[in-house]
Amino acid sequence: MSTAGSPHIGVLLSGDGMSLEKVVDLAVGAEDAGFESVWHVQIQREPFVPLTAVAARTKRIRIGTGVATWAHQPVLAALMSASLSELAGGRFVLGLGAGPKEWNERFFGMTYDRPVDRMREYIETVRGVWSAHSGASFDYEGSMYKVEGFSRTVAQPYERIPIYLGTVQEKMLRLAGAIADGVLFNVFTTPRYVAEYAVPVLSEAAQKAGRSVEEMELAAVVTTAVHDDGAQARDWARRHLAFYSVIPYFDVMFRLHGFEQEAAAVRAAAGRDDVNGMLAAVTDEMVDTFAIAGTPDQCRAKLASFDNVRLVVFFSPSFQLGPDEIAANYDAILSCFAS
Repeated sequence: MSTAGSPHIGVLLSGDGMSLEKVVDLAVGAEDAGFESVWHVQIQREPFVPLTAVAARTKRIRIGTGVATWAHQPVLAALMSASLSELAGGRFVLGLGAGPKEWNERFFGMTYDRPVDRMREYIETVRGVWSAHSGASFDYEGSMYKVEGFSRTVAQPYERIPIYLGTVQEKMLRLAGAIADGVLFNVFTTPRYVAEYAVPVLSEAAQKAGRSVEEMELAAVVTTAVHDDGAQARDWARRHLAFYSVIPYFDVMFRLHGFEQEAAAVRAAAGRDDVNGMLAAVTDEMVDTFAIAGTPDQCRAKLASFDNVRLVVFFSPSFQLGPDEIAANYDAILSCFAS
């Protein structure tokens, strides 16, 4: 879990509006700037290839998928993770998430039935495959995944793969508390959400599983925009919040902070393909609550409020931004938070 004081920092790369060369350069820059970790999301790009290039060009920084979804079959996900972990010298973290229901159904042709059960079986399969080497074999009989007699002749140099869960709602938080090595709280994370909602659920689930939430790493993915013109940074952050507000599983954050009407207005505008209406529905109060956005000094001050997580992962807006703006914001993040 977290310790008192300032959190460690990481950066989440999306690849939106950037070449792979720029993505890798940013990761190398994050290591040079003293960041603790660099992550890559699965949206416009898949994360494993970019992180492989990052692993080859870095020495110290942790690298992780933030997150990969179960569209990757679990045996193959375990094998990709094993190769990446070996290349990175054990610095790799497998971050997993379900992804929105609509994305699963429309993009991957996958049903969204029993997502928590599916994720439990997925993690059990990945861990079983990970350990099936040096004469060991793995069999699994789940309701969604089945493996028979899997064994690798390639020895696994690392005993365990760290698995983190991208979590928002109660049931996935309970699964994380029971079996995950860490959690990645998603996009709309606030210190209040962590303290009042997430940690109590995680703690109860961990205790029932015979362990403590203190054994887990709590990491918060936070929309971050940095600019010498604070108003410009806030405008960029507003676009990111508008894009993600349409996803229903963030309702727990909106209810907690009293932004249900604003989220409904964003979704209504999205249904009309009204981008300007989406942006107008994200209030200044929402930006203040859900983003680290402003001048460098303002952003550094806001980071200090996240003292109940171990790691804050900065995520640059990209929705309705041009490539130059996206790259400039990532560069500003690295400069602002360099140690």
